[in-house]
Amino acid sequence: MSRVGFDNPEWWPLAGVVGLGALWLVWRSRRNESALRAELGPRALELWHGRSSWRRRLRGALAGLAAIALAIAVLEPGGSRRSQAASATDVILVLDVSRSMLARDESPSRLGRAKRAIELLLEAPLSLRLGLVVYAGEARLHLPRTRDVQAFRRVLEEVDDSLIAKGGTDLPAALERAREALGGEVDSGARIVLLSDGEDPSGRGVETARALAQAGLRIDTIHFGTQAGGKIALPTEGGSEFLKDSRGNDVVVVADPEPLRRLAESGGGESRDGHADIDALASLLRGENRVDAAESTGGPRFSWQNALLLLALLGMALEWVACGPGR
Repeated sequence: MSRVGFDNPEWWPLAGVVGLGALWLVWRSRRNESALRAELGPRALELWHGRSSWRRRLRGALAGLAAIALAIAVLEPGGSRRSQAASATDVILVLDVSRSMLARDESPSRLGRAKRAIELLLEAPLSLRLGLVVYAGEARLHLPRTRDVQAFRRVLEEVDDSLIAKGGTDLPAALERAREALGGEVDSGARIVLLSDGEDPSGRGVETARALAQAGLRIDTIHFGTQAGGKIALPTEGGSEFLKDSRGNDVVVVADPEPLRRLAESGGGESRDGHADIDALASLLRGENRVDAAESTGGPRFSWQNALLLLALLGMALEWVACGPGR
């Protein structure tokens, strides 16, 4: 059986005061009526109340209903922003920052386009707890899991190829680092999403992905770059210059999405084309983890307890207009 929780349990004292206040008003009304009955007698009391007795009862019922609805609305029963946040999906983004990601067959580069795809994910109304692993010749956790979108955005702005000094592309190490970042929560829907141009020089990425999938962890991939390839632009003091080979020719790197497709298949996930669809990352996670925009942005919500309060207040207003102040 599911348990009903409240988002603002700290307001329980106020709800208690409202309840006690309502009970006190009922007790006071009964006491006054008993005093009048003793002083005037049952027949005189009936003549005193006259036809206004039903109005007093209606007003009392509506006032009590409004008080109860107000207390419930303040407490906010489950199903709100905090409930959504508590069930956030843990996702570790694994971002390739090796030199090949500086190729200019994407605008402004493969790495720049991958970062833009992550920015679109941060803008999407999703309930996620995101972490970031960066890798080249080695891998490291750059940002532990967080729900703080603004903090993630600030860290992402600083990401470039200088974060990892060791050259190369150690994909298995990146996947293992992402697994470590998730701790023991692989059975809670947690997943890894790899953003890369497809290089796996060691050829052990598929084997690592298969082992992680057997442990219950899903791995998806987003690949960037084109099969036509692009030149690698290295930053310099005066701007940038293209990487050259031993003969002095510009190095052109061709993106191969096939390794990432095999890796996603082995990891029980999907492979998307980040070159063809800049929103590929957000759409990959959107189908399983959408929340209302009002909840994700902290906007106001309208629920049954608010409707109950509104109806009670509306009933009081209509009764007052129709019948006047009266008794």
